[in-house]
Amino acid sequence: MPQPGVEIRQSPFLFFLRLIVAQFLLTVLVIIVFVAPEIEAAYTATDFDEQIIAYPWLIALAYTLLQALIAGAAFLTWYYPVYRIQNGAVRWRRGPTFAEQKLVDLSADAQVDVRQNWLGRQLDYGAITVTSPAAAPVSMSNLPHPHTLAEELREVVAARALAAPALLDAPLAEIIAAGEHQSAEFKASLMWDYRRQSVNKELYEPVMKNLVAFMNANGGVLLIGIGDDAEVLGIEQDMSTLKKPNVDGFENVFNMAFGAMVGMENRQYVEVTFPQLAEKTICRLNVRPAAHPVYLRYQGKEELYVRTGNSSQALPVSKAVQYVAGRFG
Repeated sequence: MPQPGVEIRQSPFLFFLRLIVAQFLLTVLVIIVFVAPEIEAAYTATDFDEQIIAYPWLIALAYTLLQALIAGAAFLTWYYPVYRIQNGAVRWRRGPTFAEQKLVDLSADAQVDVRQNWLGRQLDYGAITVTSPAAAPVSMSNLPHPHTLAEELREVVAARALAAPALLDAPLAEIIAAGEHQSAEFKASLMWDYRRQSVNKELYEPVMKNLVAFMNANGGVLLIGIGDDAEVLGIEQDMSTLKKPNVDGFENVFNMAFGAMVGMENRQYVEVTFPQLAEKTICRLNVRPAAHPVYLRYQGKEELYVRTGNSSQALPVSKAVQYVAGRFG
């Protein structure tokens, strides 16, 4: 498998093909323009021919400069875009003046396909397309050894699918150190709004939608009491607002919100524990994959969420039907 940061460029054949085509067009242009008798006559009638550069040398100089420009342009169109497999995603840089960006997450539900035309099969290059239910397909064209690269991408996808079950037994500190990803999510609180400094029950929704997404995918771990920057906050602020200000009271509130928004029939897929870290209480939610589609009910809507990269996204109806058929069919 490519190591993080290894670059992948288009097939060198593309460079040579573009160079040959450009050189042919250049030669035709030189024949048409510089060999024309009237152009030569017009130039030799000026003082430039005797005082600066003779016409044959002018042709050689112009031809050389144009060749250099063509070779540079052909090289740049081969050298960019450049792709990089890093941290479970494919990143790319469009050109020398562009910053590197994430092109597509290799999420656990991603599909990797290869397309080759006749010439591509002979010279072993082609296009690789990565698709997932929550994102538009992404295609990378003219890559060398596409079947080998596709297998390497599928290994990354498979590793991410296996990571979720293993994470359920991982130490708390290890999960936090790894940060948020396909199988881990952090939330500062269940209902305490640190910005407003008051209770905000709308914060139930981001917690519940991530649980739903984990259940619809390969499971994962959600930690309440950990900020997005991995700061250990604890759930003490949440508990201080309860009539029963302890972990039992917290779990009761969690269960009521879960039952209303997800359904208690799905509670079997979520294990709730309250480990201590840095003298603060964390709510750890170990989530196993559900045996059926799980929907989030919120504000009169019922939506199917899936996990893609380090975020949870609602699927439109057409994609939700496709995802359910593929995941639970």
